[in-house]
Amino acid sequence: MPADDAKDQESPRADYTGVHEPQYRRIAAGEQPGWSSPEEVAGMLAQIDWALGLPGAPSAGRLLELGSGDGCLTERLAARPDWRVSGIDIVPLAIELAQKRLDAAGVRAELAAGEVTALPWPDHTFDLVVDSHCLHCIVNADRAACLGEVRRVLRPGGLLIVITMCGDPAYRQGGEFDPATRNLVRGGIAGRHFGTVESILSELAAAGFAVKQHRIWPARHELENDDLVAVAVA
Repeated sequence: MPADDAKDQESPRADYTGVHEPQYRRIAAGEQPGWSSPEEVAGMLAQIDWALGLPGAPSAGRLLELGSGDGCLTERLAARPDWRVSGIDIVPLAIELAQKRLDAAGVRAELAAGEVTALPWPDHTFDLVVDSHCLHCIVNADRAACLGEVRRVLRPGGLLIVITMCGDPAYRQGGEFDPATRNLVRGGIAGRHFGTVESILSELAAAGFAVKQHRIWPARHELENDDLVAVAVA
């Protein structure tokens, strides 16, 4: 077997649908209320508002939420009259759950089932992209592909707000942490990426973003990670 083939077989692979769909099935079955708690949603909104309060940040326009999930955050963003909101998630069931949530709240957003590594929008569509805990679910070379797509769909000067776990994982969920790749691996599947603050900022710079500000959103308890909140200009 060629060395490259052997390396590919041994490397942990991504399975985004397989990792995330079971939780959406539990939500659909009523076994849990939603992917994010009301407190977590409120925290993300506070981080977004901090970023939008920085000089030069857009105050209106088109907004894309990466990893919109079951719509916990989407609902709150879509209620803001100055923003036309779109969301994307790889799991079709998540999109169904999000649409039901939006309908019940009487708000509208454009939802798409798809991959953040191949965003289904034209160049320069959005004024603002929000990573709502999506980027740390993206592993390996897909991370650069995702950031490249985000930069493509942002208008020149548009803003990316990253909210992503950082540091070594506080809770390993039955997996093993690989410090070389910064991935948490379980059963041969790389399910989470825990970059350092420096490595994540470097990824943004490599994708052509200018990081405007960043700060740490501290974990709420010992089984959660701190989040890096980074504000980057396309």
